[in-house]
Amino acid sequence: MRAIFLILLLAVWLLACSGKRSTQSQAGALPPKFTPEEVAQSLALLAREDHKGKERFAALDVVRASAPYVSEFLSLFPNTEVNYRYFASPDEPGVDVGLDLYDRYEFRMQLPVRFDSDRRSVVGYGEPRFVIWEAASVTRGPSGTAQTTLNSAGERHFGSAEWHALVAHGGNFSVIGYVMSTNHPIAGFRDRKIQP
Repeated sequence: MRAIFLILLLAVWLLACSGKRSTQSQAGALPPKFTPEEVAQSLALLAREDHKGKERFAALDVVRASAPYVSEFLSLFPNTEVNYRYFASPDEPGVDVGLDLYDRYEFRMQLPVRFDSDRRSVVGYGEPRFVIWEAASVTRGPSGTAQTTLNSAGERHFGSAEWHALVAHGGNFSVIGYVMSTNHPIAGFRDRKIQP
């Protein structure tokens, strides 16, 4: 997501620069040419944005073990994958954790993170969002790409109150009113993320 943002930012900047040269470049004419200084400015901007992103991810690494909800999630579900994503703000990544359960369900949590004014240290957290998705089927198209069809009746969103009940009962989802089918895997679910 961050890479797409940077590319979009560069494209906007390049378009702005090409606007200066619109009299030189008419329809059917050669594309605009950029000076070495303009190219250097673009590359410097990309490097600064990349460095800021790395600093934020490093700050998340520092608090990963102590972040609320994350350590509990990892304790209940040791196979959890932890990622950092820009989902709450285009300028502040948060923690995105998730795993597959019973070859049928995907369970995720997104934890928004607040940074200090320098964006180098984590100073707080927002309210976590939890979601369970249940697959109805997994098919592969002619190209071999997996397509997962979800069972909308099996989708469940919840917050911290339900999470605390889930933790207190060792990860038993029935305490929040969600009964999982533990012995009916969906064919192809386990390998759905493996693409040709």
